[in-house]
Amino acid sequence: MICLGAPSQVFADAIAITSGNVFTYWDGSPSGWRLLGDNTSLHGENFGGSPEFDSGMLVDLSRTIFIDQELCCPGQQTVRGTTFYPTFLRGSMSFSAPPFTAPTAPQNTFRFFDAPFTMLGHINGFATPDFSGPPEFSVDITGGGTASLGPIRAITTENGTAWINWSGGLSFTFAAEQPDPPSPTPEPASLILLASGLVVAAIRRR
Repeated sequence: MICLGAPSQVFADAIAITSGNVFTYWDGSPSGWRLLGDNTSLHGENFGGSPEFDSGMLVDLSRTIFIDQELCCPGQQTVRGTTFYPTFLRGSMSFSAPPFTAPTAPQNTFRFFDAPFTMLGHINGFATPDFSGPPEFSVDITGGGTASLGPIRAITTENGTAWINWSGGLSFTFAAEQPDPPSPTPEPASLILLASGLVVAAIRRR
């Protein structure tokens, strides 16, 4: 079903994205994204960047991606089984990932950095490139998966390791089953309290 000038459809329930990717490139070039799930297929372009950092720094792959619809080329979008064309998109996707500490590495090491993410977003689809009038559809989206940065290159400096962009970028890959976040490492104080508790428990048993 292709809707031409149909009344606006506001979807009350958020759509769970279970597969697809969002890509960003470190040099600022436009890159593509595609979201799939619940009889829905959404795609478009966006701009984004890829971080550089030094060893010992706390790295956060969380990002807000603003949808940049190419006005000359409207797309065909499907939302819960209803297809809309032509459609110009506006919206955003916010990705949240736990931070990690950048490691040291030998000179010219190439590697990827991964982290689990959750995503919340909202997308409006318009029939005209000036986004006038009510949208053809308005929908919230949710999802999760793995954020991946790389390949990124290690450069040895007097202060440690500088991780610089190489030929890759930052991407978000959706999955039906979200990966478990890494288990936090107990702080020394927590370990001392745990050990003290075990000692007290042993004394009480005696």
